[in-house]
Amino acid sequence: MSSTKLSGQCLSVGGGRVRGVTSRSGVILRVVVLILFSACSNSANEHLWQAAMRGQADVVRNLISGGADPNYVRGGWSILMRVARDGRADIAELLIHLGAKPNLKGQDGTSALTVAAEHGNVGVANVLLGRGADVNIRNDRGNTPLMYATEYGRRGLVESLLKAGADVSVKDRDGETAIMIARRRGDAEIAQLLKDGGATQ
Repeated sequence: MSSTKLSGQCLSVGGGRVRGVTSRSGVILRVVVLILFSACSNSANEHLWQAAMRGQADVVRNLISGGADPNYVRGGWSILMRVARDGRADIAELLIHLGAKPNLKGQDGTSALTVAAEHGNVGVANVLLGRGADVNIRNDRGNTPLMYATEYGRRGLVESLLKAGADVSVKDRDGETAIMIARRRGDAEIAQLLKDGGATQ
C-alpha cells in the first residue's frame, strides 16, 4: 500500500496565522486540503475581526492581503457593521478600500450605515456615505438610517443624512416617517431639522 504524505505549516500574516498545506497525491487528499484551508480561512477572518476591533490598521491590511475576507459576517454582524458601532472611521475607510461592501446587510437587514446612525457615529457615517452607502437603505422592518438617527436623538447624524439626500417621506412597517418619530419622542429640534429638509408628516 502506497502512503500519501502531508506536510503543513502555518504562516504568520500580520499577526494572524494562516495554514498552508501541500500534498503529493490523491483525490481524497485534495478534500482534506480544502477542509484545512477552510478552517484556516475562518481563523484568518477571526483575526481580522479582532484586528479591526482594536484599530490595528496594518494588521487589517496584511490579513486581507493574505486572503482574509473583508465582508466576513459573525453572528449576523459584518466587520464593517461592528467598526461602525465602535466609531472607527479610519478602519471603516480602510475596509471599504480593501473590498468591504458598504451596503452589505446582516441580521434583520441591518447595514453599517444604520448601525452608525443608531450609535451617533457621524465620522463613520460620512465615510460610508462618501464610499457608496445607500442613504435610504432599509432593514427588514422598513426602517432607514434617518429613522434610527431620529429615534435615538442623533442630531449630527440627522443633519449628515439629510445633506446626503435622505428621503424624509419614507414610512416604516408601522406607517411612521422620521418626523412622526421625532414628534412621538418630543424632539422638537430634530423635528424642525426634518421639516426644514422637506418633511410634512
